[in-house]
Amino acid sequence: MVNRQFQHRFAKNLVWLALFATAGSYAQTASPSLAEKAVLFAKAPAIADVRPSPSGNRIAMLIANGKDGKKALAVLSLPAKSPPKIIAAYENANISDVFWVSEDRMVFHVNSALEDDRLADGTFAIDYDGNNSFQLVSQSENTSQLGTRIASKTLNYSWGVVGPIRGGSGPQVLVRQGVSTTVGDWLAGKTARMNTLTGDLTPILVNAPENAIDWIFDAQGEPRVARTSAKGRDKLHLRNIENNTWRVISDLPSLSAETIEPLYMEDDKQLVVSTRNGKNTAGLYLFNLETLQLDPEPLVHAPRYDIGQIKVNGATRKVIGAELVADKSQTIWFEPSLAALQKALDAGLPKGRNNHILCGNCVKNNYFVVFSSSDQHPGEYFIFDKAENKLMPLGSRRPWITPATQATQSFHWIKARDGLDLPVLVTHPHGKDVKEQLPTVMLVHGGPWVRGAKIQWAPESQFLASLGYRVIEPDFRGSLGYGESHFRASWKQWGLSMQDDLVDALNFAVKEGMSDPKRVCIYGGSYGGYSSLMGPISHPGTYKCAASLVGVTDIMLMFSNVNSDMSRDSKQFTIPELLGDPVTDIAKLDAVSPLKRVAEIKVPVLLAQGLKDRRVPREHADYFEASAKANGVNIKRLSYPTEGHGFKYEQNRVDFWKNLGVFFEQNLAP
Repeated sequence: MVNRQFQHRFAKNLVWLALFATAGSYAQTASPSLAEKAVLFAKAPAIADVRPSPSGNRIAMLIANGKDGKKALAVLSLPAKSPPKIIAAYENANISDVFWVSEDRMVFHVNSALEDDRLADGTFAIDYDGNNSFQLVSQSENTSQLGTRIASKTLNYSWGVVGPIRGGSGPQVLVRQGVSTTVGDWLAGKTARMNTLTGDLTPILVNAPENAIDWIFDAQGEPRVARTSAKGRDKLHLRNIENNTWRVISDLPSLSAETIEPLYMEDDKQLVVSTRNGKNTAGLYLFNLETLQLDPEPLVHAPRYDIGQIKVNGATRKVIGAELVADKSQTIWFEPSLAALQKALDAGLPKGRNNHILCGNCVKNNYFVVFSSSDQHPGEYFIFDKAENKLMPLGSRRPWITPATQATQSFHWIKARDGLDLPVLVTHPHGKDVKEQLPTVMLVHGGPWVRGAKIQWAPESQFLASLGYRVIEPDFRGSLGYGESHFRASWKQWGLSMQDDLVDALNFAVKEGMSDPKRVCIYGGSYGGYSSLMGPISHPGTYKCAASLVGVTDIMLMFSNVNSDMSRDSKQFTIPELLGDPVTDIAKLDAVSPLKRVAEIKVPVLLAQGLKDRRVPREHADYFEASAKANGVNIKRLSYPTEGHGFKYEQNRVDFWKNLGVFFEQNLAP
């Protein structure tokens, strides 16, 4: 238990462990230029992906290695008697996606930092001390070892590592192979356990359900529940261990409000799931695998927000907490000792911080990692020693950022014109009064069926706020995490009420004295890029300019473009229900297509596209640019030949942000 002395001891226990307090830092000028700000905010963190081992006695982390900032994998053993040891580093590649397989072994991914060297990408396993490195997956098609008859056990690009296998023995991971159909759809193919030391594969089941998108394992490491998604149906399959057969225990439409998402198997009879169970928002429930019934009482439920992520103690196979994302993210601990630690951290760390406990098996651990951040602070890591009741700094994610000069944020619930409750996040430039009418950027998130912004330091909104703009980020209808009614209100509403929500959020900011209605631009990526192009069409006179990054320009192209990575299953069953049928609703879809209505755009447009994008292929940008120019639209095109659906390379993000800043400066000036 943590006693009251915790917050008093906190200030005097800052020890040598603050290894990265100045990592990657540089002198910040009193008034940096726009270009300098783009670099400042786009720069990757100095320390990230801090992962405690199951016991908590070792910590894996990614650190900026050298002047070029490539990410290296380092391990710190506790109690700390020496600095972290770098156990994996590459001259021209970054490491990402680290997780522990066991107490002694971990898996990580390597991403080439060279624009013409994608074959260097791959997935590796390594011991905590840097020994026994083994490549699990290569992004090349042929993994045979040239000049030898020894067959390589490294899997080719068609395979992927899903994650660790909890239960059973040995340093194993679950791997899955994608199998392509004759029409280009990817299905779940072979599934196997892979020994990360030897590369040996053990097929899980030859009769496993096809199209499995999720697996749940029991305490012995055996697959017991599979979730499949195909032909517009979501099914749960339960395995009979004795005769190795599967039976369907739940069969619902993919978009059903009662879909059951399996999360964890605490014992042979109980499955922890996320579902709505007749309510508007999803909570955590126990699903009895014998009676196939949900416990009527939830483990945890929130009336306004969905809950679908859990914290697990692997040693006892118990769910000990849940993640709730409200105006900010927080953990609801079921375990009393962790709830007490959370309370002590919140009291002892600076006011306004959002503090997350990161742990392995958690309950019996002595060491915990704490990540503390706020809307102004990019975040810093601490180590808490339970035995000594001591909190020690590990490092700051972005030590070159001065928190006191950062923008602040506020979270609001407003009413849309049809009465729907809308969450809105507003970022306020540093030094500006909340009631001062400022030039404004309407920042529209992608998806659109994802959770949008929450109160936390975010590089893009901070960059825009540093240029003097109020930034408005509505979680328009369809944004996930707010219940079924908020999600369903978006169906077939692209370009319609989803656009109205943005204007309603802007009208709120204008009424509150925060935004100048005569100086507003709209910007977003992916769906947000679509919405930005649709903005000056659906609400002419509202926006002074529009910027689109990898944005959809024509809904019909989502159905017809063969270069898209969207599955045929989605095109046939899901997208028609969410957006509209490409045959019966074609007139309605054309009416909300920026490409079809481009002549109505009377404001300057910035259009940016990754030429290797498979989610929104380059044809969207190519066709729109040509039509815009033919119709006299003032348009500027930016193309990034090596990028896909977003930015992989920091220099390209910096270039785009520089152009974006200049674009807004030209169109939002008094």
